[in-house]
Amino acid sequence: MTIDPQLKKKLLEEFPGRTSQIDILLNWFGKPDERTPPTIFIHGNRALGKTELIKRLFALGFTTGQSSFVNCRICYTPQQVFEYTLKHLAEKRIICKNINDFTIQIQELCENNSETKYLIFDNAELLWKLSSTLVPALLAISQWTNLNICVILISQVPWEKFRKIIGIPEPKFVENICDVFFENCDLLDLIRLLPGLFEKFIIPVNEERATRNDISFLCNELKPYLESALDNLYLQNISNNSTKPEEQMPKWSLYLLIATYLGSYVPKILDKEYFAQESTGKKRKLKKKKLNKSPKNPKKLTLEKKGPQLCEMERVLAIFHCIYFEGIIQTFDIQMQIESFVTHRLLIRTSSLERLEDVSYRCNVSLNCINQIAQSIGFDLSKYLDHDI
Repeated sequence: MTIDPQLKKKLLEEFPGRTSQIDILLNWFGKPDERTPPTIFIHGNRALGKTELIKRLFALGFTTGQSSFVNCRICYTPQQVFEYTLKHLAEKRIICKNINDFTIQIQELCENNSETKYLIFDNAELLWKLSSTLVPALLAISQWTNLNICVILISQVPWEKFRKIIGIPEPKFVENICDVFFENCDLLDLIRLLPGLFEKFIIPVNEERATRNDISFLCNELKPYLESALDNLYLQNISNNSTKPEEQMPKWSLYLLIATYLGSYVPKILDKEYFAQESTGKKRKLKKKKLNKSPKNPKKLTLEKKGPQLCEMERVLAIFHCIYFEGIIQTFDIQMQIESFVTHRLLIRTSSLERLEDVSYRCNVSLNCINQIAQSIGFDLSKYLDHDI
């Protein structure tokens, strides 16, 4: 939507300090016949102005009959909710006893009018007291009618407490994305990634291999793209980047990242075999021939399926000093680099910083990504992991 500067100016004058909220709302609501989100949930403590802001926005920027506003405190039956809503939209009283009649009436009102209809419910948490099926039904109106209808719920309680276990449609795409990226990127990264991932998410729908309700199938189809996006988030697709990894970060820091990966995936019982050093300080050669002929270690395979395990700072340092021989790196510099990894979500800290020697981390980088790094610096990762790399 192209934001009307005069509308925005008026709202900012009446609601100082709400610039970001006003911008978000104005960007959600497009032109009268444009698609809008089917549901918008607004919550906050009382006396913050959320209801008045919405009322003024629609009074100043929308035509009469395009929206309805219902204060749920004055509704004692679902029938009253339906009739108050229809009265605002049709500008006359319409008898409506149930959700089926309400759906039919909404379709008739929109039959010769392509403008978006906004159904606004203030104190929306009270709708649950009227009927356990009322909120799910209202949220499904857009899907049932195939019309451009936006339901706006204003509440004093957060979504987690507002929603009920049964009947509420979950925001599956957003939920799936947040589960993967919550610990891995900040808001700016997420905003940059979302458009491309959503395009991938709806490919099966566009190709008519699935419907938008086949959430499980769509999420499974999205998994490879999620893994790729996660790998490239901070390492910027090393294999295709014209800048070499050692030019992006110091070479020793790449060895440090590899050390954290090995610490997260190689069991401690194999440390002596894999990382022990001779008294001369040179790395003991691994019995590569024997390892190649032996079956894959079931303990390591179990760990891989479970995902990365916790690795203490002391063990990370020990592994790093066993695989890096091109100079002496101060412990302080290593600790600073590790904190940089944590900041960029390449590592996840799993304990407090009260005692540095007891701090634990979990590597957040995939095998494919760490293998690209290893190949870029000539490190043979296959000596330490029983994977087909």
